[in-house]
This record gives sequence, structure tokens and C-alpha cells, in this order.
Amino acid sequence: MGRGAEVMDLFLLAGGLVSGLAPRVKKGVKKKSNMPLIQNQSADSVRLTLSRDLTRSLRRGHPWVFSDALKHTPQGSPGAHADLSDRRGKPVARGFYDPTSPLAFRSCTVTRKGYLNDAWAASQLEIAVALREALIDPSHTTGYRLVNGEGDGLPGLVIDVYGDSAVLKLDGPGPEGFWDAQGIGAWISERLGLSRVYQRDRTRTGPQGRPLVGEAPDAPVEFLEHGLRFSADLVRGQKTGFFLDQRENRQLIRAMAAGRRTLNVFGYTGGFSVYAAAGGAPEVTTVDIAKPAIAAAEANMALNGLSDCHEGVAEDAFAFLGAASEAKRT
Repeated sequence: MGRGAEVMDLFLLAGGLVSGLAPRVKKGVKKKSNMPLIQNQSADSVRLTLSRDLTRSLRRGHPWVFSDALKHTPQGSPGAHADLSDRRGKPVARGFYDPTSPLAFRSCTVTRKGYLNDAWAASQLEIAVALREALIDPSHTTGYRLVNGEGDGLPGLVIDVYGDSAVLKLDGPGPEGFWDAQGIGAWISERLGLSRVYQRDRTRTGPQGRPLVGEAPDAPVEFLEHGLRFSADLVRGQKTGFFLDQRENRQLIRAMAAGRRTLNVFGYTGGFSVYAAAGGAPEVTTVDIAKPAIAAAEANMALNGLSDCHEGVAEDAFAFLGAASEAKRT
């Protein structure tokens, strides 16, 4: 096979996976539903011009341009499609614009022939799904991040999967005005065979959201992680319900815990505690100031038959550590 015909399945940089574009993804991927995936596809694009030389940075993959790097910040709605040019007027990137935010432009593509439409969005989603299918064994892990925003070429869009459910989050007014949450929910539900997709909103007044597919869960949703059982409150829990990004760190604790008494402070719902107990820790203590978090931690230990070695403490972590130090408890 000649070099021009070679296909790179994995690209590793410093031992890390940079891209899994194992193009088992067929070209011209069709949408999984008839609903739109992005909004305002027929509207005229806002034209933006760089005031700084950021072309190389953008073409290397940096996804953001802040407002102070633009020659002007025209009026427009958050999420408006935008074409970005350099100071000489040469096209650099296509993405979307938010005049209300310091993060004014998010790049979606630096391909000159690329168009931001449903076909493009479906292709990017399919690439993200294919990468997870290549990395995750569903017989052992059913809770994972399906779409990681800019890291998957889908700026401002986060989707986490928990068993037969998923949680979708949009990172601010720009992504909210660009992505069609309802259509994306339908797409991933059909593609992955999910029974529900719930959208969590960014708010300082407490958890808010809406069901996109199916009903809002009225109880914590169960999922697997490295063969261990967990449940997550997708409606009221922190982040999307669980700190999925700590999966491999939890597995590391599991490998180190045998014979070691373990204290998990700021323990939330006890993810690290479950792994420590599963790894052979004779005593595990979870400390969190929130009583509901401790109750969830105890439930997660019970799901795995590990309650006998666990103590949950609903207390301020610093107060707990101070009292333990005074009592010379180690």
C-alpha cells in the first residue's frame, strides 16, 4: 500500500490518544433523525476579522478567539454562524459567534470548503461515537463522556452517557444558540438506543433542565464503570451527575488500596471510596458536607456489596481533618 493510501487508525502524542479518527466512519454519514442538529443554517453568516495574527494557532486546532482579538464585534445573536478572516481578508475558519461573551468566536472548521450544516454535525457526532466504541467495553463500562466539546470538534457541546440515559449540556449562550439540543438528543437516542436524554442548563439558582427524549428520570440512574455499579442523579447531581473524567484515577486507587485504610474527603457520591473498597481496603471513610452526597455514597457502596467496610460522614472536610489531627487519628 502506498503512502497516499495509508489510513492512520490512532495518533499518539506523548503516550496520549490525540485522535481516534479510525475512519471506520463512512463518508457522507446520514443523519439518524429528521430533526435539525444545528440552528439558523439558512441565515447569513456574520463576518469577523482578526486584529491579531492567530491564523497558525487556529489551524493547529486552537478553537477560540476572544473579542479583543477581533477588529470589530458586530451585532448579532449568540450562536450566529460566522466566517472568520485574517487581517488581509483571507478566510481562516468557520464557526459561531457570541457578541455577549469575551469568548466571541468558536471555531468549528478550518477547511475552506466546509459548511456548517446538519451533514457536518452528523459526521462529527459519528466520529465521536466511533472513538468511544473503539475505546470502551460496554460489558464493563456504560458511563462515559460521549462528546467532549471542543475536544471532539463540537464546540460547547457536552454529552455524557449513563447506561440507557444521556445528559446533554451546552456551554453558554453561544452554543445554546448554535446547537439544536432537541435534534441532537433525538440523534444520539437513535444512534445508541437510549431510552432518555436529559438537558442540564447552566444556572446559579440550582439545577434546571428538561427532557429531550423520554421522561425526566425520577430516581438515580444506574451504570457500570470498570465492572463496578454506580447510580447518578442526572437531574440534581453535580456536573452531569458523576465525575466521569476521574474514571482512570479511580481505577488507579483500586490498584493501590489493598490492605490500606482509606479516607476520601470531599468525597461527593463516593466514587473513589467504592474503588478503594473493591481493591481491598479494610476500612473506607467518605467525608462530604452534603448529606445527600453521603447518602448516595452509601447507596453506591451497597450496590457493590461493600457497605461493611464503609463509614459515611456528613461534615465539613476541614473540620473533620482538624478533629482527626487533634485526636491523633491516623
